[in-house]
Amino acid sequence: MKTYKSTVELQVAQAATVNPVMIPGAVSQQIEVSSDVIQLTTTDNGTIASTLESNRISQLPMNSRNVLILASMTTPGLESTGSRANGLMPEALEYVADGVPLINRNFGGEGNSNQAQLPDPDSVQEMRMETTNTSAMYSAPATGIITTKSGTNSIHGSLFETARNNAIGIAKARQNPANFAAPPLIRNEFGASGGGPIILPRLYHGKDKSFWFFAYERYSLVQQASELVTVPTQAMRNGDFSGLVNSSGQLQVLMDPSTTTNSASCLNPVTGLSAPNPSCRTQFAYNGKPNAINPNLLAPATKILYDITPLPNTTDNPLVASNLNYPDVTRVIIPTITFRLDHSFNENNKAYLRYTSNNQLNFALRNYPSNSPDTIAADGLPAHASGYQGILIANFGGAVGYTHVFSPTFFAETLLSQSWMMQYVGGGGNPLLPYEQMLGLPDNFGEVGFPTIGANLVMPFGGTQNNYQENQIISNIDENLTKTLGRHQMQFGGRYRHERFAYLADRSPDTIAFSAGETTGLLNPATVATNAFTAYANTGHQEGDFYLGAASSYAITGESPEMHFHDMEFDGYYQDNYHVNKNLTVNLGFRYEAHPSAWMKYGLCRAST
Repeated sequence: MKTYKSTVELQVAQAATVNPVMIPGAVSQQIEVSSDVIQLTTTDNGTIASTLESNRISQLPMNSRNVLILASMTTPGLESTGSRANGLMPEALEYVADGVPLINRNFGGEGNSNQAQLPDPDSVQEMRMETTNTSAMYSAPATGIITTKSGTNSIHGSLFETARNNAIGIAKARQNPANFAAPPLIRNEFGASGGGPIILPRLYHGKDKSFWFFAYERYSLVQQASELVTVPTQAMRNGDFSGLVNSSGQLQVLMDPSTTTNSASCLNPVTGLSAPNPSCRTQFAYNGKPNAINPNLLAPATKILYDITPLPNTTDNPLVASNLNYPDVTRVIIPTITFRLDHSFNENNKAYLRYTSNNQLNFALRNYPSNSPDTIAADGLPAHASGYQGILIANFGGAVGYTHVFSPTFFAETLLSQSWMMQYVGGGGNPLLPYEQMLGLPDNFGEVGFPTIGANLVMPFGGTQNNYQENQIISNIDENLTKTLGRHQMQFGGRYRHERFAYLADRSPDTIAFSAGETTGLLNPATVATNAFTAYANTGHQEGDFYLGAASSYAITGESPEMHFHDMEFDGYYQDNYHVNKNLTVNLGFRYEAHPSAWMKYGLCRAST
């Protein structure tokens, strides 16, 4: 028979089928086939999958160096930048890197923190996406399997940097003026990777046995976008509300609550009509100027809030249009480290150790409850006391894998992995200061952080008491075995997963509210009988109430404690890929999962099954 040789490259989680045809021939005749072409067509099962190998990852364009974005562009059914598959919820798609689960259990899936959890592209050997008819080996309807690189007998490595900087040049649209300048954007992605045999001079040489691989990447972004926001005018800060005119051109008349009296003939300055009123008031005036308030009546807390609020840079009326063009500066830094060791004990026994860490810092305007600038430093309050937000994510993942070949038709894989992730969302500046005490506001519970003040003001203060945090530790033990018996390829095994969570629920902020002119309005007597006690139209305004420090309500919230809870998972599976003939393969799979009740520390609560 003629000698038959073929080289087949197997991708991660792929079982290729080779059907050699033996042809009679002389002893001296030999046919050798060697190819680097990867088998892309899967004929032995119904799984719909797509694989990105190292060459495609390095050659295809990839914005932000995020392999999920690349996968979403090359995998049918993968959507939302790789965080969802076939229209399912994000929780139905799980990514694993060398056995380490990459999950954000606070939001589900990868969508909220993918760049802060994934290994960098230079460390990825292959990434396989199975989106339909996945094997019973996997617990989710869709699975992304990431395999990192290992070292080789020769030392190899790479250096890279990509840079985007609007100072280098920008593309202009035809409608842009000649002096058009794009907002600042500086983005740098740089890193290095390398691998080779483990060599300890005069002690050990790991050729063909022990290998190392290391990769480092840093993503840095600083960009600025302009926001149109509203802030109080300088005149309003001085007590002059003569320009307090709404979009209909109607002055909002401010009434002096210190002049309140029961009158048989009370003048409504808006309509010019008089009528009996048990709560009659006269319009504010200062130095002969109507609708101006004596600056001595400015509330101390309001003065501080005015001082930490940026001044407008246009003369527009803030009740009608934005009067401040404010820069929203975004800063993002994500360094990523991947380290891997591989060792081959012999042809039948191999092991690896892999570690990856990511740390994300992300700061930008919070824009809550509406677009607004962050505060500036003044009167003992630091910059960014309100209006700024930081998102901090730390992720650490480690895995140990061991493969043992019992025979050419039977082998086993054992994986031990653990991932630890922390995600914190909170205010910028110093969110741990007692701002309510510093502003002279009620603080019965001694709560720290900046409260929410005046959601309906020209400039609302969103505060910093919106913080929340999640810590998760997920530990896995996986045992996967494969046995080929005749026409049957059988895969079976199990998993034990233990999850630990510490969760600081969203804080409910203390709230100071101002009604639409409750203090500076003129009572409409017709509303007394119905207990509505509302003011005449166009009398009173929340900005006048704010100036006087006359809040309509104070809400102080006691916060829930941090929660600690655990859950577990026990899985078992069996998959039989039965090759009936060369044109027909039957895939049969069964998976059993047991999820005992989650439990919380300190006996606070216990979930039901």
